[in-house]
Amino acid sequence: MKSTAEIIKYAQQYKANRAYNTAYRKSKNSDEYFRRHETQLILYDGAKEMLRRTKIDPRTLDLDKLRADFSKMEQQKKELLQACQSAEKEVRQMEREQEKPEQYLSAEQADISSQKRRKEPSR
Repeated sequence: MKSTAEIIKYAQQYKANRAYNTAYRKSKNSDEYFRRHETQLILYDGAKEMLRRTKIDPRTLDLDKLRADFSKMEQQKKELLQACQSAEKEVRQMEREQEKPEQYLSAEQADISSQKRRKEPSR
């Protein structure tokens, strides 16, 4: 999920700053344009590079589909977390139930031991 969240972040940066890159390439005075929009152009190039490192073509990336997949993963994570918490609660309950017979048996053994000691004659 973490990698998907990063991909979404970079895809958003790419998409948001792509217009600046297009305008930069078309501008007559590219140095001046670069100075005015340096931040956006750097974000665009960085996002493009990060997407390429993950072997994703930023031009063909479907951001909406990626967001939908990510929300499905979040929902599955939430459901699995609830199931895990429920299972842990059930395990704790079973452990408490298991302790009851053990306590009863240890108390019963103590009673038997004390009864034997009473019946044995002292020397």
